[in-house]
Parts: sequence; C-alpha cells; structure tokens
Amino acid sequence: MLKLKKPKYTKKQADQLFSELIRKAGKCFKCGSTFHLQTAHIFTRGYYTIRWNPRNAKCLCAKCHMYFTYHPIEWENFIKYHIGEEEYNELRRMALAYEKIDYQAIIEGLIGQLELGA
Repeated sequence: MLKLKKPKYTKKQADQLFSELIRKAGKCFKCGSTFHLQTAHIFTRGYYTIRWNPRNAKCLCAKCHMYFTYHPIEWENFIKYHIGEEEYNELRRMALAYEKIDYQAIIEGLIGQLELGA
C-alpha cells in the first residue's frame, strides 16, 4: 500500500502561529481585558486570501469575541470606526480576490513576525 507523505506545512500550523501572533497584543482590543484572549477575524477565516493577514484580525477576550460573533452588525460598525472605512473596504477587496495558498510561505512569514516581536 502506498503511504502518503505528511505535508511539512499545514493549515493547522498556520492557524496556531497566527493566533499566537494576534494574541501577543496582550489585551482585548475592545475592553482591555487580559483574560482568555482569542483571535477575532474581521472577515471570516473562510476567506483564505486574508485568513493569516494580521490586518484582518484583532485580539479580543472571549466575552467580547462571543458578543461580536452573535452581533455581526455591531462588529462591522466597531471595526469600521476603529480602522476606517477605507481600510475595511481594502480588506474586503483582498478577501474576495483569488490567490493560491502557499502554507510554507505563510508559516515562514508568521514565524518571522513572531521572532521580530520577541
């Protein structure tokens, strides 16, 4: 039976590194809490072209993240207020663009960003 070689770079690794990078902010972008920090994407993770782009995520505590998950209009308004309409529209444009996903480049870029912030 043919054994398939496990890929060296994976989406799961990229997600873990990205979450670590965003949570390095150290506090919730909305309330300032340092408890149960999470990564909140401005545009959902389903848009792979910006899934690992730090411009597309904010560090939120679990409470604020849960609130905004169930109040998407408030999330959109909150984000537009803080990053501006122009940046929001640019992220939207990027989300809708097609780009081949290169996990190796993504992971190496995230590692580099984490090392810079260390």
